[in-house]
Amino acid sequence: MSALLSFDLAARKRAIAPDASLAALADGLAAELEPLRAAVSSGNAPVPLQKARLTRVGGRCPVHGTLLDFDPWRPHHHHCARCARDYVASEHDDWWAMNAQLWTVERAVHAGALYVLRGEAQHAELAESILGILADRYTTWPNRDNVLGPSRPFFSTYLESIWLLNAAHALALLESAGRDAMGDRIRDQLLAPSSALIASYPEGRSNRQVWNEVAVLSAWTLLGRDADIERRWGNPGSLPWLLEHALLGDGSWYEGENYHLFAHRGLWYGVQWMRATGRELPPHLDARFHQGFATPLVGVLPDDTLPARRDSQYGISIRQWRMAEHLELGLAHRPHRVLSAWLARLYAPPASGHAVARRGRRLSTADAERHDAPGMLSRADLSWRALLAASEHEVADGAVSPGSAFLPSQGLAVIRRDRGRVYVALEGGDTGGGHGHPDRLSLTLQDGAARVLDDPGTGSYVEKALHWYRSTLAHHAPLVNNASQQREPATLLAFEDRGGAGWMRKTVTGLAPGVSATRTIVVCDGHLVDIVEWHAEWHAEWHADQAVTLTLPVATQAQLDGEHTWRAVTRIGAGGLEDGFDFLSNVAVSSEANEVELRGAGTPVAFTSMGMRAWYASSQPSRWLRADAPAPPLPPSDAHAPANRASSVARHWIEAEGVSGTIVGVWAWSAANTATEVVAVDFPALVSRTGESARAASDSDSLARVHTADGTVSAHRPVVTGWQIGLTAGRARSSIDLDLLPVVESPSASQTDTAFTSATMPPPPVRIPALAGDSVSAPPLTQPLPGAVQWVLGAAHYRQTETPWEFAGRPSATIELASCGTELIARLHIRHDRDVMPRFATGASDLMPDNPLDNERADVNVCGVQWYATVDGQRWQDAGLVVPLAVDPGVCRSTSLVPPSGQGVLGIPPTSTWREVEDGWLLQLVWSMNPQYRGPPSFGLQLVVNDAVAGRERRQGQLALSGGGGFAYLRGDRESPVDALPVMRAGHPST
Repeated sequence: MSALLSFDLAARKRAIAPDASLAALADGLAAELEPLRAAVSSGNAPVPLQKARLTRVGGRCPVHGTLLDFDPWRPHHHHCARCARDYVASEHDDWWAMNAQLWTVERAVHAGALYVLRGEAQHAELAESILGILADRYTTWPNRDNVLGPSRPFFSTYLESIWLLNAAHALALLESAGRDAMGDRIRDQLLAPSSALIASYPEGRSNRQVWNEVAVLSAWTLLGRDADIERRWGNPGSLPWLLEHALLGDGSWYEGENYHLFAHRGLWYGVQWMRATGRELPPHLDARFHQGFATPLVGVLPDDTLPARRDSQYGISIRQWRMAEHLELGLAHRPHRVLSAWLARLYAPPASGHAVARRGRRLSTADAERHDAPGMLSRADLSWRALLAASEHEVADGAVSPGSAFLPSQGLAVIRRDRGRVYVALEGGDTGGGHGHPDRLSLTLQDGAARVLDDPGTGSYVEKALHWYRSTLAHHAPLVNNASQQREPATLLAFEDRGGAGWMRKTVTGLAPGVSATRTIVVCDGHLVDIVEWHAEWHAEWHADQAVTLTLPVATQAQLDGEHTWRAVTRIGAGGLEDGFDFLSNVAVSSEANEVELRGAGTPVAFTSMGMRAWYASSQPSRWLRADAPAPPLPPSDAHAPANRASSVARHWIEAEGVSGTIVGVWAWSAANTATEVVAVDFPALVSRTGESARAASDSDSLARVHTADGTVSAHRPVVTGWQIGLTAGRARSSIDLDLLPVVESPSASQTDTAFTSATMPPPPVRIPALAGDSVSAPPLTQPLPGAVQWVLGAAHYRQTETPWEFAGRPSATIELASCGTELIARLHIRHDRDVMPRFATGASDLMPDNPLDNERADVNVCGVQWYATVDGQRWQDAGLVVPLAVDPGVCRSTSLVPPSGQGVLGIPPTSTWREVEDGWLLQLVWSMNPQYRGPPSFGLQLVVNDAVAGRERRQGQLALSGGGGFAYLRGDRESPVDALPVMRAGHPST
């Protein structure tokens, strides 16, 4: 046992003895180190001189957007397996630097583990050489221009945490075997400064915090900082706190399967550390942790890929060495029949017959995963973790055949049919935090390899398309009034599967302001029934005559039956990029006369999609939309996909209007029993009545009647106790009754994303005075604002990146607010220490530059001001970004951050002017108030100054009117309305 990892050395040595279960693994791991040993001995270790850098193009094929292959020995030539070409660019080199850092440090642990078990000096010498190089170079990498938290070798803190953890494990293994000559050097030059940097950046309940925490605990253990560990233990963000609050009750990580597997590996290191240091995991947390080895497999799709829920990548196969090792480590923690069965399935030949070269582990970049195509697996494909922790015994035969199951807290409910070939899932549970998607009540439907309705997951985080994947419109989920859903959890009301019939029902009380929705999926042999119900109550932000428009995505690549007249239309989202409409092209509506005429209630539309038949109708008047939308991203390992794969797919939506209503659909597939093939569908309860809203004619009417080839009619209707399927075959009648859950399942309060925040009463509104004197318009920037209310922003209002306020040039801003006639005036004076040079925008006032770094607007990384106004505290009605232009004194570039709503207090974007002064720069913004606004006299205002200085690519911080603290990473131009400062303009009509 080392100081950080718990293992039985005698048992480990038995497991790698000749002909033992892990002998081939040990031999393979040793052989893979030989090229690196030769390179290190000749001074050519693949440790980059430059800091790793994240850009939009770095590491991705410029043609297909897929990740380029990583080769530790080719820092300047980067191969695309799909193009069969090498690409050369400095941005690719900077991305290679990230992978090279992680690959090289993992080889140090790899070598250290072999030395502990085999005692060969060459492995110890290799590990020591790598650690020495990293220690000597650590301070040469600048802690600057990071994407997410401070870091020297990388651009994000969590990557440095993985890197430091590997270095700590390597040193601990060496010292456990008596190699301690260089321990002080590694501690002083690497462990101490890196752990201090990581400890300075808490990340709350994020998956990244797992790695930060385990890295700090491991480094501090080797540094002898036991008292500091005890002070940290049990605090928010600590290891036991994460096990209690970030693992949900069903054993899953709250951010989804992709982050579950990533975070759970980090938790495995933490549990190992606890065992090695004599700390016990409470039984309920140990059970939850162990359950986490199996939970990501509940939703495995029929083609052996993981569902792309939330921010997961698309089309990731479970037939990879890392997944097999995940199960091996779970079995070593505690034997479990389900884990054994899944592992047997992974070690069995894949149904596709495809086999790939064993290359995954050889190119492993520590725990920053790079996915491979599916292939044959064995224990010889695993890593040094299995060498130290896997069971001595081979896994038993008996592969698993998954059935229906649900994870109530995670929010995934799955019903399978035809021996797992047909997969039906309903989404909703814990919202998933920052990696969650607004996809409550989303439906997934897959028939074998045909993805009829699927979740697109998320592509590259640095592409603009990230906003599409994180919109409701990209999922098969309902949205209201062209806005992505509010981030509210869904509650599971029903889940039952009897084999021939089963159902699941979920509800969301805050799908949109004032709107609740429920979705029910009933799955039978050969078909399912889909029922979406919504109800709205008047909400303060609505116009008095505003209708509720519910949009439901229902099909991809569909062919609608019958004659349809399609008219080109424009659809604008309610909140900008996050609503997804900006990514649609060729948008058209099907109607009888024009784009605003709706089909009659109860009028069904039949169509074919991906080989399945479907029928949909609405209780309210409805229209059909179609458009080209971004295709799901290519799986990162899919070298077999066609080179001309389309970048977009045709999608269809049904759009219905009404304060309440019901949309009912039926999907039918080729069933194993041809007698259950669906031949016709009708919707008797959705027929419109003259003079009243469409609704069920009576309690006995069916929402859907499904006719099958054997003459059976299945009549589906809700009943008080749940759901009833009335079956009629000739003169024979029977029914199937499905029940509601006896207890409502919902995420507990302890699992919310506000665990680090405390509720406070909002301050009273600040009155914005009218200018003194006879002015009827805003004075020029060179004249004072007599009588204006004033704030001085400094250290208490600062959000830093790498540099605290005291060392960032002590930026400050004086903000003055006043009103003049129908205008609101904001004047800002931004100051720095004399040795700091502000970084201003270049280019034209009407041309928004492209950001080569990520998907944010480029203007967030230069000096400028973000402004926001809210009248309801729930969303911004008006918002924009204004940046001074260096090449055109006095002129600014202004960008709207939300579509104009016409409901806000500020009528139009502000006019703006600026100038440099001796101690900084001045900016004046003048808004004309919205003459149509008749809301409350007070409204919420937020002003944020972006602090950008010369010598940096990204801003170094922000000054916020609402107050500072925390960090400016990943904020982009997004602000929360709950942080707005309440203000009241003098002379408002409502006062």
